[in-house]
Amino acid sequence: MGKALSSKVKVAICGVAIFVILAVSIPVGIFVVAPKLGQHAVDVIQLHIHNSSFYNIEGEGIPANGTMDLNMTMTSPFFIGAIMHDTVITMSAYNPVGGDAENGWSNGEMANFTMPKTTVTQGDNGVVFTSRNVSFNISEAADDQHRSFYYLIDAVSGMFVQGLVLTAEPTITALGFINIKTKFRKELVCNCVNASTWCNPIKAEYPANNSTPMLGSTNLSKPTVGDVLAVTFSVFCEPVGTNVSDATAWVDGFYTPSIPTWSDIVNIFSV
Repeated sequence: MGKALSSKVKVAICGVAIFVILAVSIPVGIFVVAPKLGQHAVDVIQLHIHNSSFYNIEGEGIPANGTMDLNMTMTSPFFIGAIMHDTVITMSAYNPVGGDAENGWSNGEMANFTMPKTTVTQGDNGVVFTSRNVSFNISEAADDQHRSFYYLIDAVSGMFVQGLVLTAEPTITALGFINIKTKFRKELVCNCVNASTWCNPIKAEYPANNSTPMLGSTNLSKPTVGDVLAVTFSVFCEPVGTNVSDATAWVDGFYTPSIPTWSDIVNIFSV
């Protein structure tokens, strides 16, 4: 019979085994599990844009750049916080009938901007910045350079709420040292900020079957050549599925239900 291992040797063997397990499991956790958790953390974020205001926009011959102020909330249910580094966000015009041919725009990329670094923790995270440069899509494929401008006219003064898709590939840092490359895509529905310039606050939603074409979507004529509009286009946006058709029910981009009147209360209890 061989000589039994001493307790010290057994402890040493166990220590080596634990070290090997940790040496394997930690990299697996960092390089396999962490990216999946990071992507999930980005996927579950909800965006609530309370006010996105665009200005310095020309009517015809749109310049390559404009200016935007943004006030939004990023709501995360995820229990681990992370830093989202500066990232370029692409804004794409969208509606279920392919755009608004009558008023000069179709679905597709229309602009991008750089969102500054922000820390996202569980709960509501406010993001506010002003005078942020916006680069417009001025390619010929973008409705002869006018997609962004004509989309904004529809979103503000048109007859229908309009969709907006935000995409990016942000890098986030979790636990202070794990950098994770993620994909960011948020689908929103937008209306104008009530009482802002040219705002038509009561709009219709697109039909669910996507079969009805656009109907006379705006009550504004397009600016003449060379006009530089001294106008600020202000919209608010919520996740797709939110009813934003009545902008008067939203104060500064926050839903504010009306207070029931005495007659409303009487009617409720008289049923």
